[in-house]
Amino acid sequence: HIHEFCEMEMVLDGEIEITVDGKKHIARAGDIAVIPPFRVHSFHTPNYVKQTIFVISNNLLPSSVSFDELCRPREISVFHAPERLWNFLTESGFHRDYARNYDPQNDAETIHWIRSVIYLILCEYWKIVPISEGAHTEKALTRILVYMSQHFREPITQESLGAALGYSAKYISNCFRALKGFGFRDVLNSMRVEEAKRLLSTTDFTNVEIAVECGFSSVSTFHQVFLTAEGCAPKQYREKIKG
Repeated sequence: HIHEFCEMEMVLDGEIEITVDGKKHIARAGDIAVIPPFRVHSFHTPNYVKQTIFVISNNLLPSSVSFDELCRPREISVFHAPERLWNFLTESGFHRDYARNYDPQNDAETIHWIRSVIYLILCEYWKIVPISEGAHTEKALTRILVYMSQHFREPITQESLGAALGYSAKYISNCFRALKGFGFRDVLNSMRVEEAKRLLSTTDFTNVEIAVECGFSSVSTFHQVFLTAEGCAPKQYREKIKG
């Protein structure tokens, strides 16, 4: 899947296979994976794994971390946390419920705490993992994906996307090749499905309303795309989440 937020995994025990932009990484106990926004990624757990996953809203990023800096390509996506950082994360309780139970409107102290911990993790990651020699298409692709994340509810095409950003449809198609087989339609559907999952979890909207809200051309298209992506129908997903 792909989304506009940064994602981190702390592996507490066992191991997990993480694929980011076509590159496979094995993360084991004591490792942290840092997946920047708009990176195609997947997880495979052939064996036992115990981990904590953080999906970090962009408004929780420290002010000193720019979105462009966060999106810069790195050689690898997994690093072994230094002992002092790992001990701090586990002993402070950050890897459990600490970051979940707060009111974002009123709990400024907790927000500052979360931002400071995210900054610590990113600093260690950036210090250990070098920047890769990204091609020119990396920057263009990020710009394309940011635009798509803001307009996926609309009936956009590669042509309309190119017209809006000043690129040819062919150039946009070439940019998507960097996603290792994850094309324009795949990304668009993934963004729409992620929004549909949010609405199914947090509202009582009907399938018709969700299909319209997420930019699907019809309810049947919404149902088919969702079923393909999640392995279950929207109604089953809602029942599972609310159950």
